[in-house]
Amino acid sequence: MSDVVLISTAEFALKSQPVRRQLARLLKRHIRFSLKRVGQEDYKIRSAGGFLVINGLRNVDSVASGLARILGVSHADACERTATDLSLIVECVAKLAERTIKHGETFAVRARRFEPSPLKGKEIEIRAGSEILSRLRSGVRVNLDSPDHMFRVFYGASDAYVSARRFNGPGGLPVGSQGSLLGLATDPVYSPLAFYLLMKRGAMVWPVIADLAPPIGGVPPDAILESLRRLRPYVPKNKYSAKLITLDEGTTRTLKSVRPELQRAFSMRLMFRAVKHLSRTALGLVTADRFGQDGVQSLKDLRMADEVATFPVYRPLLTLDEAYVRQQLEQLGIAQLEKEKQMTQALAGTYETFIDEVRTLEKSLQVEQLAHKIVADSKKMQIGFP
Repeated sequence: MSDVVLISTAEFALKSQPVRRQLARLLKRHIRFSLKRVGQEDYKIRSAGGFLVINGLRNVDSVASGLARILGVSHADACERTATDLSLIVECVAKLAERTIKHGETFAVRARRFEPSPLKGKEIEIRAGSEILSRLRSGVRVNLDSPDHMFRVFYGASDAYVSARRFNGPGGLPVGSQGSLLGLATDPVYSPLAFYLLMKRGAMVWPVIADLAPPIGGVPPDAILESLRRLRPYVPKNKYSAKLITLDEGTTRTLKSVRPELQRAFSMRLMFRAVKHLSRTALGLVTADRFGQDGVQSLKDLRMADEVATFPVYRPLLTLDEAYVRQQLEQLGIAQLEKEKQMTQALAGTYETFIDEVRTLEKSLQVEQLAHKIVADSKKMQIGFP
């Protein structure tokens, strides 16, 4: 029976040795968190030639599938372990093929050395492939380009691991390895996606749900919270929460009396002022801004909000093409929530005239005091597992 999972961390190889060690330690911590959640005990994790080798597992295919969802994992292979003897490796591959390959299907064998060894990868591939063909004569063929089944052999100084199942992971860096960010959640589709893309680069993103009226808001906080649950499996913490920010009735009534583009500009600038008071350790803010939606028509619209920002603002969706956005939404499982939004109109008049209107509105509503108030009144909302 399989009892080993090999974790590949391809991107770590690009880092210096001290950074690689630091990233590997953090990834091991995240793996232990994931294994604890599924009741795995008495396992061991060790580093070997660019892999993390996890021994002593039960239900290894299911475990490998779960570990492949951890950010920082390039792929996870469910393996059977054998000694580094050529005949034993060939026998292990052949038996695995007998259980796996069906009539008319194709296969390939790939061998990779991860530690010093006298064995040759090409010899393993040829011998194992020949043995499979001799045992499974009925319609089984070799296909090196696009096989139905790929048998992978990873061998080192004392152990070899044979895999018939690989689970591809998201890659990137472990969550939290690059610090923490706040994420402005105003949309149940694009906000989680923006946060996810920064989490893949190692940032821990803590959502801030802004319960605002259209055009920037209008989505019930519970709907956004439900969508944020898609991020929960990627967060290796016992508790993951969002902060809910709301406006008082008086401010809401005042905003409804002005035109939509003025409402949006005021609301965005207010959120930028507020979030800086929510965390002293956050290194910046993530938004789901995209050109053509939510009032973002040009760089001037971004400048309008950034004018009051006292921290870096990250907009990972701003320049992505639609095909890639769709692919990432499907990966997160929220593509079905996507709805077409109406294109917003360009500002009437000059930018200078409009920003003067925004500043006048901010002065009348005492925006700095308002920012402090909505932060003081914010509420914590727990984000549970889906």
